[in-house]
Amino acid sequence: MPGTIQLKADVQIKRLGAKDNKIAKELFHFFQKDDGKRPMQVDESYLSKLLAKRSFYVLVAYKNKELAGGLTAFELDMYKNRSSEMFLFEIGVKKEYRRLGVGKLLIEHLKKLALKKKMKLLFVLTSHDNLPAQKLYQSVGGVSQQDIFFLVPLRHEKN
Repeated sequence: MPGTIQLKADVQIKRLGAKDNKIAKELFHFFQKDDGKRPMQVDESYLSKLLAKRSFYVLVAYKNKELAGGLTAFELDMYKNRSSEMFLFEIGVKKEYRRLGVGKLLIEHLKKLALKKKMKLLFVLTSHDNLPAQKLYQSVGGVSQQDIFFLVPLRHEKN
């Protein structure tokens, strides 16, 4: 695959772009299925625009030419100084590829991309009971914080 980087053994990591709808849809379908949700159809033009954004990162991992996992992340511009931070939004590895270092390779590649842009922080959220995720984030240098996270649902009024 053009633009792919060989990182370890036969695992390759690639950042998707505007013309990679098919691969992105395969990854997003896996994410939703892995979360126990019914996969949603994504509008092709919307997906292309999203994948073309410089601030939206989709990394996929291939092992033996098969999708092994991937992640999505957002580059967030900060206002206090001329910098940005990376928010790792979602990561998933197919069951048959778990505990083989694929998740760690994905995050390490994301860290390299963030460092190239002079970012100083990558952050990710997980639940208290998701011990495998916590172990993964610690393995890439993550330090657990005790901050409280809130979700504020937005309700749209019908006109």
